[in-house]
Amino acid sequence: MKTIVRACCMLCLLVLSCPIVNGQTLSGKVYGTVVDKQSQTTLPGVNVVAIAQDKTYGTSTDANGRFHIENIPLGRFTIEFSLIGYEKTALQNVSLSSVKDIFLNIELIEKVENIEEVVVKARTKDQIRNEFATISTRTFSVEESNKYAGSWGDPARMVSNFAGVITAGDQRNDIIIRGNSPIGLLWMLDGIAIPNPNHFGTFGTTGGPICMLNTNQLANSDFFTGAFPAEYGNSLSGVFDLKLRNGNNQKPEFLGGCGFNGFELGAEGPISKSKGSSYMLNFRYTLMDVMAAMGMFNVGGIPKYADLSFKIFLPTKNLGTFSVIGVGGVSHIELRDEGESMNDSSSGWTSEMLPGTNVSNGAKMGVIGLSNKYFFSEKARLESSLSASYSSSFTNVDSISAPNNFNFYNDSYSEINTSFSTKYTLKVSSKKTFQIGGMAQLMDFNFLDETYIKSMNQFVQVTNSDGKAMLYQAYFQMKNRFEEALTINWGLHGQLFELNNSISIEPRLGLNYALNGKQRISMAYGLHGQIQPMLAYFAQTLVDSASLNYLLTNKDLGFSKSHHLVAGYDLSITKNLRLKIEAYSQFLYDIPVEEKASTFSMVNYGANFHNESTDSLINNGKGKNMGLEFTLEKYLNKNFYILLTTSLYDSKYRANDQIWRNTAFNGNYTLNVLAGYELPIKNDVLSINIKTVWAGGKRFIPIDLESSIAVGQTVYDFANAYSSRYDRYFRTDFRLSFRQNQKHISQEWSFDVQNLTNHKNIFTQRYDVGSKQLVNVLQMGFFPIGSWKIYF
Repeated sequence: MKTIVRACCMLCLLVLSCPIVNGQTLSGKVYGTVVDKQSQTTLPGVNVVAIAQDKTYGTSTDANGRFHIENIPLGRFTIEFSLIGYEKTALQNVSLSSVKDIFLNIELIEKVENIEEVVVKARTKDQIRNEFATISTRTFSVEESNKYAGSWGDPARMVSNFAGVITAGDQRNDIIIRGNSPIGLLWMLDGIAIPNPNHFGTFGTTGGPICMLNTNQLANSDFFTGAFPAEYGNSLSGVFDLKLRNGNNQKPEFLGGCGFNGFELGAEGPISKSKGSSYMLNFRYTLMDVMAAMGMFNVGGIPKYADLSFKIFLPTKNLGTFSVIGVGGVSHIELRDEGESMNDSSSGWTSEMLPGTNVSNGAKMGVIGLSNKYFFSEKARLESSLSASYSSSFTNVDSISAPNNFNFYNDSYSEINTSFSTKYTLKVSSKKTFQIGGMAQLMDFNFLDETYIKSMNQFVQVTNSDGKAMLYQAYFQMKNRFEEALTINWGLHGQLFELNNSISIEPRLGLNYALNGKQRISMAYGLHGQIQPMLAYFAQTLVDSASLNYLLTNKDLGFSKSHHLVAGYDLSITKNLRLKIEAYSQFLYDIPVEEKASTFSMVNYGANFHNESTDSLINNGKGKNMGLEFTLEKYLNKNFYILLTTSLYDSKYRANDQIWRNTAFNGNYTLNVLAGYELPIKNDVLSINIKTVWAGGKRFIPIDLESSIAVGQTVYDFANAYSSRYDRYFRTDFRLSFRQNQKHISQEWSFDVQNLTNHKNIFTQRYDVGSKQLVNVLQMGFFPIGSWKIYF
């Protein structure tokens, strides 16, 4: 606690020492475009009014739907958009700082008809980008990821605050939705399906310790937790549909900074002001590696990573708009166990998790995509993209506890995905919007996974395959607005996996009805299918140890499938206070389980954060998830906000032993409480944010201590798999930040504390051969960190 007090005092002194009382009130600029939400064509003549400090600033969009307003005072302001025949839209509490202009891409919804009985008020704060979304969807705001305590500027950690998303642990940002495995999540970036976008990400999973995606480059995006529209396929639990914003096409802007995510440099600006083209580029490099090289600290393993991301936006006169995006990163770590005691921090992670070993681990990921949006008319458009991605990882483990050091485990995985996708959207009328699309994806892979078997005195290859496979997807969906209050979305998604010709046909249906201007109810159903992680298909079965003859016993696995059924109630208590309740039921089937009677099921894949290469699998498993979710949110108003989310759920599975058990992710409850306050100081802002999470403990397979002592190694009690869980998870995070705006420079200092109370949350247990006892491996304790950013 003394550390916190000292840090807060230092930050306050820094604030007081800054020239915050400027002689003049600084101002900024807001510009952007306004389009029809269904057709995406620009709208001229839209009235645009900004309200800041009790003053009004107005303009209207030009023939190309563009607008700009200058000389708006810095700080929070409200901006409204109105046009005859369209529903009025307003953005509240938009934050404007010096140096960096704000670009807004506004979508207006055409009125079905002019009526007085039902007035559906636009609520842009929770308005979803995808027009076919009905329920279980939340708009992801970049400001939220930077503002919420404990988010670290990571979009994946930020969404863990939403109802239905379960906290997995402090070490990784895996997104566990409604009790499903994290591999059920689909990552999308500008309409392109991308591999795991995390440093040190385990191959075939969707999470990791540090996200490569930079929040400074993201626009508002959609996060789906179930029953998502027909556009999305090959996902069992949810979709994170991220969008990169365009760079500033009016003037160059630059960014620099350092913090937990590393050293950061960024630049954006116009390529051609007259044509509206722009570029945006950002680079980051690990901070701890540089600090260790300077001798500032010494730990057992220094994580080294770097990432680069960019977007080029090129509008044309006759061929539509083109965008080129790219994201890539590399990571590497060496974990050495020098045989020190477990209380010695220099002994590192291997003493805790894999005592007596040295571990080398690394990963790479890169994706580049070219997309085009072409308008046939004011009502019809075609959006296409061509992309290529590369992902790889390796792990080497050698023993230092044996008389002679020897390498006893190696893996090396790589995959290249090339895909083409296209979709055609037609706004038939204000009541009907139709969309049809498809995707073809070529997967080129190379997998090697081998373990040294002492009794055989040789390596046994769990996986050793290379080849190609195709995945085809096609869909159509229709949005019907029968009246202003009633909307029905329906469609069909189909998938074909060419490796074994397995097929999945998936109907989708959603309904949204506004009871009045403050209340609405929603319901949705979806059948969702997903192929297995590619590694699972090529797990080998050793049939002859003498000749090392293997069989691919998993190659015929079909899609895992899940029925999603969701019902929701939404109440706008006041203009800035919203209550949302959702109930859901999911039935999973055709889940891969072992052919023999065992507790193994792919519904638990990702619980241990390492590849589970299990052979002889069949699609005979089942699962069921059900729950109730509450969200009470007070939007930022009068300088403070509150977010309260509660998830009550139950997650069960049945493997081939025909026994229903808890899944590895069945914590049963999660409660998140977030709050924040902003104190304006002339042109500057001091912000205080706090978050508390209280959740059910992690489920685990217990260790049979007596059997472990008898055989001298860890023996698990699979008969009681996931019947027990660790003590409840509790954590409080705190964030204090100060933003200083000057005429040509804007700076932000922040101080974050993770696990403010230093609560001892258990990550896992292991058997210690030396002491013949079970040892608890803890999650992150009290962890303070500061950061600084400069915009110019």
